[in-house]
Amino acid sequence: MPVRRQRWAAVATCASSVLLLVAACAAQTGWQNGLAPTVMAGDAAPDPARVPEPPLGTDVEAISVHSVRPGTGGDTPVNAKGPKSPRPALDVAETQRVRPAVRKLLIIGNSITRHGPKADIGWPYECGMAATSEENDFAHLTLGHINAAQPAITAELSIGRVSDEAQMRGFEHLLPTDADLVIIELGDNYRGAASVDEFQKPYEQMVAAFTEAGVKRIFCVGTWGNGKLDPFIKAAAEKHGAAFVPIGHLFADPANRAVSEGHFTHSGVNWHPGDHGMKAIADTLWEQLGRLWEIKQ
Repeated sequence: MPVRRQRWAAVATCASSVLLLVAACAAQTGWQNGLAPTVMAGDAAPDPARVPEPPLGTDVEAISVHSVRPGTGGDTPVNAKGPKSPRPALDVAETQRVRPAVRKLLIIGNSITRHGPKADIGWPYECGMAATSEENDFAHLTLGHINAAQPAITAELSIGRVSDEAQMRGFEHLLPTDADLVIIELGDNYRGAASVDEFQKPYEQMVAAFTEAGVKRIFCVGTWGNGKLDPFIKAAAEKHGAAFVPIGHLFADPANRAVSEGHFTHSGVNWHPGDHGMKAIADTLWEQLGRLWEIKQ
């Protein structure tokens, strides 16, 4: 046999031996060490679902892909290359609860919320009685808390009154409203009976009307010095999904009343919260209101 033909025969023999050896190894291992580039005859093709292709626009990073290994009877983590696993998103309802966007705040109140100048009683300001400035009354302090909690949004404050607080009626002119948040501070000027029929039901009608108008967040502040009405305010608020914020305990501390600050002489004015009391009301309200902006870790 010529030398060249002998060399080609030797090469063919070696190649056949290598192929036989590879086939034998493949039969033994069953391609358990990874996805094989080819599949031997009779072997099942690897499941492409085990290693999903990265979605468009995602970074490729090692993640844990779950698949079922033969013989394990359950899910076993398999490390593979795939899209970077995103952080779990907050539930939509939870996100809305903890990150509200308050653009318009409506406070429905009495003289504690705002009172115009009245010279005959020595009251020269137009703000919540008896703060020494608008910036110091509870309405504007609360507005400051809200804007500090949402620096990208500046909320607007509107102040409204019912036409007859003495009978707890006359809110209809305040509707419709586009307020995101309503705070109701009423009851100290009520002169009717402290009962479900005479007080709670009219109060409930007001809360229900704002709920039906689409206001998602309503906070009902208790009375400053008319505590017998607080149980009815609380019941009305809870019945319609509003929050109740009691402040009567603040009135019990003389340091929260204007008389302790010495700015005014009229007893009616001095009955109201002074600067210290206004801050205490705003802080007490914020203890509940501020939870809307909390984020659970």
